Parts: sequence; C-alpha cells; structure tokens
Amino acid sequence: MEILIAVFIVLFQSFIFASVTSIIQKYKYSQRDYILLIFGIVIPSIVLYLIFDKYSLLYLILCFFIFYFRRAKIFGIITVLLSILVLLINDFIATWVFAYLNTYHINFYVTSFIYMVIFALGCYLFSYIIITLFNKLKTSWLYINKLYLIALAVFLACGFVIFFSFLPRTVGDIYEFQYFGIICFISFSVFSILIIATTLTIEREINYKRKKQELDDYYKYTVQIEKINNKMRKFRHDYTNILLTMSEYLRDDDLEGLKKYYQEHISPLKREFESNTMRLNGIENLKVREIKGLITTKILQAQENDIEITVEVADEITRIDMDAIQLSRVIGIIMDNAIEAS
Repeated sequence: MEILIAVFIVLFQSFIFASVTSIIQKYKYSQRDYILLIFGIVIPSIVLYLIFDKYSLLYLILCFFIFYFRRAKIFGIITVLLSILVLLINDFIATWVFAYLNTYHINFYVTSFIYMVIFALGCYLFSYIIITLFNKLKTSWLYINKLYLIALAVFLACGFVIFFSFLPRTVGDIYEFQYFGIICFISFSVFSILIIATTLTIEREINYKRKKQELDDYYKYTVQIEKINNKMRKFRHDYTNILLTMSEYLRDDDLEGLKKYYQEHISPLKREFESNTMRLNGIENLKVREIKGLITTKILQAQENDIEITVEVADEITRIDMDAIQLSRVIGIIMDNAIEAS
C-alpha cells in the first residue's frame, strides 16, 4: 500500500510540475515529449523515490532543466525555477491546511483529497499570475537583456534553495507550522520586493539609455539634413556659374568638351546630392519613432562607410502590429549584417 501511495505521489507531482511549466512557458507538449517525459523522467523518478525518497526530486528538477533549456534557453531555466517556487509555496499552503484539518481528526483520505485540490488549484492560479507578469516583461527591453535574465535566474535559484532548506520535513505542531509560515511569507514578500525593485530600476535605466539613443539618432538625422540643405544652397549658388561655363562650350560648338565637363564636374555632384537626399527621404513615411530612429542610424552608418543603401517606405506607417523590441532587434541584426558584408 505504501508503494502505491509513493507511486501516486510522484505521478501527481510530476503531472502538476509538467503542466505548470508548460502553462508558464506557453509550451505545448508533442507526442514525442510525452513519451520522453513518461519513460525518461517520470518512471525513473518513481524508482529513485522508492530508493532515495525525497532526494529523487533533484533528478526530476534536473531533467526539467535540461528539457526546457534545450527548447527555450535562459527562459526555460527561469520557467522551471518559477515552477519549483510555485510548487513549494502551494505545497506549504496545502500542507498547512492538511495539518489544520488533522487536528479535528477528519478522515485521512478526505484530508488528502482536500490537500491535492488546494495544491493543484493554487499551482494553476499562481501560474496564470506569472503569465501576466511575463507578458508585461515581454513589452520591456528587459526581455532581451541577457544580463538581467541571468540575474533573475540566480535570484530565483537562491529563493528555491533558501525556501527548500527551511521547509519542515514533517507537519509537527500546527502552531509551529503557522509560525514558520509567517516567517516564510515575510521572507517571500521581501524577496519579491527586491526582485520588483531591481527590475524597475534596471528597466528605468534601459529606457533612459534608449531615449538618449533616440535623441542622438534624431540629432544625427538633423545634422545630415542640414548638410543636404547646405549642399542645395551651394548648388543653387553655383547654378548660374555652371550655366555660364556650359554656355562657353555651346558658343564654341564644342559638344565633346561639354560632355567631358558634364561627366567630370556636374554629374558627380548631381549623383552625390541625389544619393544623400534619397537615403533619408526614403523613410519620411515611417512614423514609428523607435524603428525610424534605428533605420536612420543604420543609413548614416552605411553612408559614413561609403556604402550605397536605399530604404523606401512607399506608404505611411503609423503603427506596426508587432512587438517593437523584437522588430528593432531583427531589423538591427539584418542591417548590421548587410553593412558588414558590404
């Protein structure tokens, strides 16, 4: 009977663990994944649980780390760590309810069923709360900041180690358990505040740098426009002199000399003027500031390296139905690769 209970515990916890991680990561398991989870993780975990008891949990966690790291890299690690914390917190809450009900000598199977219901519902509720926080993170520049993501993973790992280390192995006295719960709640609140405060500080710093970069980009854009306008004024100023010079060739009926003069002196000036104007006028219909600033910077960067580049926005674009951070990252990589290849 004890063996059956142990097997059921491992199956139940493995199912909750797998479902919580898939909910947070928004990952849909394939048929191949189910086979891998059952025969590569769950069954070995059952065997290890019968031999090593609670320490078999390390094998389960390690397998999920590998599984999700291969599919989502650092986000997979963060997902597994968040899932572990969710399971630990809800296990503590459900165990507290279980211990409280035992003081009234309620049937063991009834209290066990209540424990499982509270544990499962709590895990799923926490999962959807985390999804909401993740969605807000995806709209931030922190989503692509690897240093922040690594720091977040380290924070979560430390939280898991601390919480797991002090978690009581047995229920014991109900009042002692409540006292421990209060300490854990305060610690978890402080831990959460630290993460949120750190996140807001880093995000504020990144937004400041991004806005500063936007201002620099628009400053470069303005300087370039001024250069073009100066060239235009110079061109207009020299227009009369150019016509007078050409008239001398026409008066002498020297068409060959006129062609040579045009190719050597007028045509290069015309091409340079049209090239610089076309490069920047091509994006005048783009009204999305983040993307326009990025493209302007890349155009000027290519121009400084004497690389011919043409960007044309045919229709006016005021909004893009895609995450601006992801799109900026994609466009930046493509244009950087194009400039380097040239």
